[in-house]
Amino acid sequence: MAETSTMPVITEPSAAVTAVGATDALVFRRASGGRYVLTTPAPPGIRDELLVDDEPAVQQALTTGVCRVAAEQPRPVCAGYRARAAAVVAVDPDVVVVLGRADGCLAGVDDQALVAAAAAVALAEHRRG
Repeated sequence: MAETSTMPVITEPSAAVTAVGATDALVFRRASGGRYVLTTPAPPGIRDELLVDDEPAVQQALTTGVCRVAAEQPRPVCAGYRARAAAVVAVDPDVVVVLGRADGCLAGVDDQALVAAAAAVALAEHRRG
């Protein structure tokens, strides 16, 4: 018998972000030499590029798919982005999406939902580009 997924299909990027409890979404695409560039508008304080060697959360996401960050107070996640809760998601080896929120948590959201949300955001950004 075929296994069915209970994960909702997300087609609207803002709905994808909201569905996982995030308020922020940053899309980084591979440029060259371990460097990724931000393709979404850069909020204040966010660098427009990151080096994988300098970003442990990105390194972990590229290895495991998802790296979660959770803290009592906002803390550095990557590229200058700070949040209390975030997920760094490797959509594929060339695209990394950061989903986060400065003032809450992403509790109760499984990795499959985070990957679906990140993919929806990355696809929408690619189509806009």
